This record gives sequence, C-alpha cells and structure tokens, in this order.
Amino acid sequence: MQPTHDVILIGCGCSSLQWLSRFMDTESAEQHQVLILDKNETPPDRTWCFWSKKAHGYEHLVSYSWSKIRFASRFGEVSHNIAPYSYQYISGRDFFAAADEGLLKQPNITRLTDEAAATQRVNGHTSVETTSGQFSAGRVLSSVPDPAKILQNGDPKPLSKLWQHFRGWFIKTSEAAFDPEEVVLMDFRTPQTDGAVFFYVLPFSEDYALVECTVFGEQLWDRFAYEEALRTYISTYITAEPYEVVNTEEGRIPMSQRDFRKLGFDGTEPLGTAAGLVKPSTGYMFLRSLRDVESRFAENPKAAVSPRFSFYDGLLLGIIEHEPEQVAGIMTALFTRNPVQRVFRFLDEESSLAEEIRMFATLPWAPFLKQLAKQTFQSKNPDS
Repeated sequence: MQPTHDVILIGCGCSSLQWLSRFMDTESAEQHQVLILDKNETPPDRTWCFWSKKAHGYEHLVSYSWSKIRFASRFGEVSHNIAPYSYQYISGRDFFAAADEGLLKQPNITRLTDEAAATQRVNGHTSVETTSGQFSAGRVLSSVPDPAKILQNGDPKPLSKLWQHFRGWFIKTSEAAFDPEEVVLMDFRTPQTDGAVFFYVLPFSEDYALVECTVFGEQLWDRFAYEEALRTYISTYITAEPYEVVNTEEGRIPMSQRDFRKLGFDGTEPLGTAAGLVKPSTGYMFLRSLRDVESRFAENPKAAVSPRFSFYDGLLLGIIEHEPEQVAGIMTALFTRNPVQRVFRFLDEESSLAEEIRMFATLPWAPFLKQLAKQTFQSKNPDS
C-alpha cells in the first residue's frame, strides 16, 4: 500500500496538538499532508495546571494564574509567595477551541473521527487499520496505547497499581471565602484512609473555587466517599454558610513507572501519556510533554526521563504504596523546610544534585531508607 499521508497522528489530545503545533512551525511543513485520527468527536472536558517561570507559548490560553500557594497538614501550615513562578490554569475548552479555530484549519491537515485498531510497519511506512478503512504514512505518532496490548488472555492488564484519583466541586459560596491570589496546593487535614488523601483548592474569585479531594492510592473511591469528604472539608475549613455546587470534575492518573511505550502501536512514535510523560509522583504532564516535544525538534534531543529523578520517584511511589500514612509528614517537611522555588525546580527535574542533598536533609529519612533497602533487595532477588 502506498502512503496516503506524510504524517498520521493517532489521538488528538494535548500532546498530539503540542507536537503538531511545533511541526507546523518547521520549514515546508505546509507541504506535508497530515491526518489526525481520534475516536472522539468532541474533546474531553478537562483542565491543566502547572507552575512556570518561563514563556511556554500558551500564555494566551492561561485564564487564571496565582502568585501564592498554601500547604497545610496536622503537622504545620505555610504560605509561599512563589515568584518568579506563577501557578497557571488552562481549560481544555479553551485549548481545543484555539486548535479548532487555528491549527486544525490548515489546508494540509485532515481530521477524522475514527479509531485506530492496528498498525504495521512495512517498507519504510506504517499502515494504520481503522474501523472505517486503512491509511499509511512514513511517520506515525500516537498518544494512545494499542488496545490489543492492554489485553492479556482476554483480560485487561492493570495499567497501574497506584492511582492519583480525584473528584472536585466548583462551588459558589454565599460569602467571601477564598483568597483569589492563593492556591491551596495540598491540605492533608483529613483522615488518611485508603491512601494519602489531601484537598486542592483553586480560587477563581473570593466566592468561587474548585475544591478537589485527591487520593494517592490503590483503591479507587466511589462518588459518595469523595462527596462526604468534600462536604466535611468545606464545612470545616472553608465556610459554614450555604454554597452551590456549580459543576464537578473527576479523573484518575496512573502513578506508575511502567514503560508505557511498550503498549504503543507498532511502528509509531509515542507521545504524552503513551510515552510515559506523566510524572509518576505528581501527575503533572502539560509542560513535561511540551519540553519533550521541543526536544524532539532540537539538534541534540534529551532523554525525556532522567534516571536520577526516576530513582527518586520510585522511592516515593514505594512509600505511597506501603506506608501512605507517612506521605503527609514527608510533604510537610518538603514545603515547610525548603524554599518553594527549590521544590519546584526539583519537581521540574531541573535541580542540581547539591540542591537535592540540601532538600533531602530536611526530610524524614526512615521511610526513604526503608524503601531503598526494599528496592535494592528486590532488584537483586527479582523472584522473591
């Protein structure tokens, strides 16, 4: 089969559009025929938040930003001015609308509502079987896994043992209840059951905010468990007055160091989640994916995942799995004993080893040493 296109993108989510936007900035890109395959006619209703101190090209889509963050737990509480960083919010609705109105209107780009079923690399190009036909290109990129590789003997293999799962309420209060300049990044003042549990608050005004219950753990919660926790937290720490739940959001993100690239379609280049670009210990991806895209177009591409930071992530994931009750204390030490700018550099994987040593010296050592011993033993005795 002769190639039908120069480039095919399987999936039309955040990472695919980041890559396509960068590709269209390259010389002669408009001469390449690009096909986008996505099974969903409408994009997901979701948001992305991240801290940043650098230009990233999507400033025009940032609808809210904050200059302060707050951390709280039963061990302590602190507010940080995060300059030169700001905490930024991009809605999926704005992101995808901007793509529809600009990027996807380019004459060389075609989008089809269709689902990729299988791929095969033959004679220098990749053929893509879909529910309605067959296409091929010299270059195929995919932000979604191959469904056949998620199945084993007809049963789904778990993508992750640990999940970051959450449910949030957008609430309108009857009185001023929020500081519109300050995000509550983590508030652990809630029972630590079924994992490490905290609340996250994004204030859009003095009387309107997203209040979200987030859990790091193995067991997924039902809606009633989240909502009971939300009601208790709001009445205890936000307002005792009546409020209106205007909207909701929910989701789950794998907290895994599994090589998701092995689940990709044959003959394709993975993007985003399919390339393992969700940071396992935090769930943040927007800027991580963007940095990966920029690296792919650079003369000397960098590895998407640093082995040193992957090691750190592995220790924390082990603590979350085996000693989730330790997480609140670790995070309290991290945010109350360190400049928040150092914490952000570390989480962005931009810190120096010297900074990391200073930061680790402020944390409780016992849980990390226990995990280090456990993982060292497992690496030497994989069958035990």
